[in-house]
Amino acid sequence: LLLMISVGCVKQLDVQELGGPLDTILVPGCPSNEDGTLSQCQWDRVVWAHTLWEEGATRTFITSGNAVYNRYIEAEALRAGLIALGVPEDAVYTETQALHSDENIAYAIQMMDELGMDTVGVASHPGHTSAIRGMAKVWGHAAVAIPIEMRVARERPIEELPVVSTEPVPEDEWIPL
Repeated sequence: LLLMISVGCVKQLDVQELGGPLDTILVPGCPSNEDGTLSQCQWDRVVWAHTLWEEGATRTFITSGNAVYNRYIEAEALRAGLIALGVPEDAVYTETQALHSDENIAYAIQMMDELGMDTVGVASHPGHTSAIRGMAKVWGHAAVAIPIEMRVARERPIEELPVVSTEPVPEDEWIPL
């Protein structure tokens, strides 16, 4: 699986080299803002994932992450952001158990197996994608690292993106990590 550098200004998967779009792209979580709106970290990942969607790099997404650093479930926030940017609801699966990166990919692989999916990319910040890809490899599953092209992710200032927020988990049910 190859990552081609630059078609226009966007790093892009060479979909033809892959034999078509990936079955899914994992978008691992990071914390929401304290008011439940998407953080800059989340917007970076969502905008990048949406760009990959528009380029035809994947059929679906798996957003992953529990309420780790605050009471907002990271996977749900990422899903809401993708849908707000125009990705169809039925193309975004959520994995809400993961508390850290190794669990993001472990639970995603389990979900992929259940859904009959084989190919996966990881869309996240540089370094994070390689680490998760390496974890998948250790567990015998190939993954493509698709690091965020920050110039693309931040092309639109956060103030120009839609206001997206999610509901917190009940305080008496949330256990801080």
